[in-house]
Amino acid sequence: MQRLLVAGLVLGGFLLSADAAQAFGGRRGHGGSASECCGHGEMWGGGCGAANECCAAPAMEARVMTGQRPVCKTRMVQREVTEMVSRMVQVPVQYTVTEAVLTPVKKTITVCEAQWSEVPFQYTVCVPVMHAETRSVCEWQCVPRQVPCTFTVCHQVMTPEKRTVCDFVCEPQQVTCQVCVCRSVPVTCVDPCTGCTRTTCHTVREMVPVTRTVMVRRPVMREVTVNVCRTVAEQKTETRTVMERVPVMREVTVNVCHNEQQQRQGTRRVCNMVPVQKEVTTMCCTYHPVQKTGTSCKMICEPVKRMVNACETYTEWEQYSYTVMVPKAPAPAPQAPMAMAPMGCGDCGHGCGACGQECGGNDRGGHKRGGLFGGRKHRGGCGGCGSTVSCCG
Repeated sequence: MQRLLVAGLVLGGFLLSADAAQAFGGRRGHGGSASECCGHGEMWGGGCGAANECCAAPAMEARVMTGQRPVCKTRMVQREVTEMVSRMVQVPVQYTVTEAVLTPVKKTITVCEAQWSEVPFQYTVCVPVMHAETRSVCEWQCVPRQVPCTFTVCHQVMTPEKRTVCDFVCEPQQVTCQVCVCRSVPVTCVDPCTGCTRTTCHTVREMVPVTRTVMVRRPVMREVTVNVCRTVAEQKTETRTVMERVPVMREVTVNVCHNEQQQRQGTRRVCNMVPVQKEVTTMCCTYHPVQKTGTSCKMICEPVKRMVNACETYTEWEQYSYTVMVPKAPAPAPQAPMAMAPMGCGDCGHGCGACGQECGGNDRGGHKRGGLFGGRKHRGGCGGCGSTVSCCG
């Protein structure tokens, strides 16, 4: 916004300068500029027969102008806001509950009672009976016996033998190789901005031959005597003792148990369930609805107004000064004596019609009132000297 305002004020200053230039009699002869007028025999505000000072561009002067522009500012203001505040309140409520009521009730019921009685019965039992019997059994006896056997035994035999082995011998050898070496070289340069000469060190890499000693492994063949271990198999025959199991039959007497069944008589107790009518009193539970009154917590939201600090942006118009260039008003020409009035309308020393036109005979009506500073200017009539005096009486 401020940039648009400043641009509008500068454009207004240029238009004001153009109007001021026209007010001082600056017109373009035949649609050209002042330079064209001087180049083609024409001049500002008149014909081509005027003096040389009439062809000069008007002098410019600085003028301080005062204007207004909007400025955005901020301020803290108090504003009333409404907020919703929640709170808990106690609210009376009515509710219904179901309560249990116990009432004694007499009833006749049938129950089963247990009655015990002795009942005779017959049962069979097994009675073990022991008697001796003769049995033949087979037993195993271990009998030692000598048995010849043949087996193989392996013996280790060490035999010296010659072998050819390859050993490596390290021999020194001179080797030349290229190594990259970095060194600093002073370089003088001239600063293109200041023209000062300065010396800086630049790192230069170069390859340098270096001789070093390396150990080279060379194979050497030689004979050595080593002990070689071989395994030799040998057959042997010996006698060993083995145990053999031999079956032996013999008779033994053992006791044998047999079970014999025997019938016996006994009694046992038997329980019989007999139905019996009884009158009992029971508690009957009935449920009845009951209205009760209580309180309940309820959350309600209420609008609350309060004052808060808020940042407000507003616009103010402030005055400021700026400088524009405007044409400088020419100094007023000295008044000619009354006796010399016939010699011309202005102070240029030429009479009316010196440029070939009479007063009021130009294409735009002769005289024109001179813009900002008043006075009458000649526009191509009496000499065209730009005088502020009245022309042609």
